[in-house]
Amino acid sequence: MAGKRGVNWPLEDRPWMPNKARERVLAQLRSWGYTVDEASVGNVVALLAAQVVQDTDSRVSLHMSPRNDQALIVLLSHQSGRPPADEAAMRTLAATRPVVVSCGTDTSNEVDDGPSVWAVIDLTPPKRLAGLKLSKKLSTA
Repeated sequence: MAGKRGVNWPLEDRPWMPNKARERVLAQLRSWGYTVDEASVGNVVALLAAQVVQDTDSRVSLHMSPRNDQALIVLLSHQSGRPPADEAAMRTLAATRPVVVSCGTDTSNEVDDGPSVWAVIDLTPPKRLAGLKLSKKLSTA
């Protein structure tokens, strides 16, 4: 996500973290001018977050970056040695079409971020574009 417009938030690894992640993502998408099915997108974010929460009082981070009417959402556990995401939950997430374009996990411990989960979600065009009015000047020469 380097060099792209995006945001990230540190979150507590606590049972309420999935709801907090949902609130942050939806509020940010609204502030960027996107209209989305908030229930569906919220459920996707909560399901992603549930894959990294383990109530260990450690750090979790949420990252999001929009591009071309899609947004990449990544949750990092920041703890090596954590188990990978639940395969059944990831299949459920992948079946959440048309909201989820793609999703996956990364269990690499090369950068000490621990396992992560991610999804690319489809966004409707920004409101600011939908509301533009085109005007045409006519010349009377």
